[in-house]
Amino acid sequence: MLIKRGPYGHFAVEKTDSPDDIFEYASEMIARDPDGFFLPCSVDTNPQGTYISFDFSGLTAVDDFVPIKDKKTATLGNRKQSREDKLRKNLGLLLQSFADDLDILLNLSNIVLDGRYIFTDAAGEVLKICYLPIKAQNSVPELRSLGNDRLERLLNRPFFGGILTEDEKQELIYAVGTNDEKLYLECIDGILKEETESPRKIRISSEIIYAAAGLILCPLLYKAAGILPSVLSLSVTVLSLIRLFRSQRSDDRDRVEAKTKKASEERKEILFSSNETSGYSAPGFASLRLISPSQGIKDSYSILLDKVAIGSDVFLSDIVLEDPEVSPIHALIFRSGNGYYISSCTNSGKTFVENKRIPSGLKQEIKPGQKITIGSIEFRFESGL
Repeated sequence: MLIKRGPYGHFAVEKTDSPDDIFEYASEMIARDPDGFFLPCSVDTNPQGTYISFDFSGLTAVDDFVPIKDKKTATLGNRKQSREDKLRKNLGLLLQSFADDLDILLNLSNIVLDGRYIFTDAAGEVLKICYLPIKAQNSVPELRSLGNDRLERLLNRPFFGGILTEDEKQELIYAVGTNDEKLYLECIDGILKEETESPRKIRISSEIIYAAAGLILCPLLYKAAGILPSVLSLSVTVLSLIRLFRSQRSDDRDRVEAKTKKASEERKEILFSSNETSGYSAPGFASLRLISPSQGIKDSYSILLDKVAIGSDVFLSDIVLEDPEVSPIHALIFRSGNGYYISSCTNSGKTFVENKRIPSGLKQEIKPGQKITIGSIEFRFESGL
């Protein structure tokens, strides 16, 4: 695409070889803009070719965005947090709109996910995208046509830094790669869900007492003893307020850290069998049993959840395998109906069922007694179903 700036506006322009390439239905849906994220689009045909123009007047590409800094504003930190909250919500709504596009039969491969052509407003909160109304080779709209590689590059743009957690990014990328629309929407629901904070309790601390006393005594001391005692009283008030502010900031940091730790622990809630070496397998659950002893690898891992991630990253994986050939998120075992399935989350190709490689993004049913290889580690799959 090309960027053209002129007296009548700013446009991102894409050229096509023939007017026959234009998908009229898609053009109509862009004009309706049902979710509010499409940039206005016009199609012009002349002897030089057919040009699709997107009007981004008044907006800036997210790759070129520079936050506005107002040093005179005391509440800059609060405004920054508000901006991040709004951007997080709008990013969640944008990602949700991709699923909505499937419902109206728009192919997701036509969405331009390059940060040079995704635009935002001066506050860095609004998101606008280009959708090329061109006939796609793949005529079946599906989530995987969004492209997990394209989505990963988008979410890792500096503009979106700190907006989503690494867990959320990996889950979205994996859902697109495996064409799992249900998982994709579940993750977006978590992004859009607003947590209600309990109101901060007012503590009657020594700082509040000293500050209040200083404010009350200041005018009285000025009348009774002059300016020096009143200045001392005012100084006590200021110092007390500073200490109170620092204390509240420290409490806020502790609350954020506690919330983050709790979320991590909840996600890591994978239970291991209490009798891992005895061959016990709980009815209705499954387990992985190590075939050959390997240093740092347990003899057995119970699978007590409907979805379990396997990998080397202690934060992203539920079953952690410390091995150089195991990726941070290597594979996923999940329960569906009356069976279990495994899918590979890595392009290394080192996920096998009975020595048959599982390509990335595809799922394979696994049955009791089958050998599963993760990297170079071999397990025997057992199921109580």
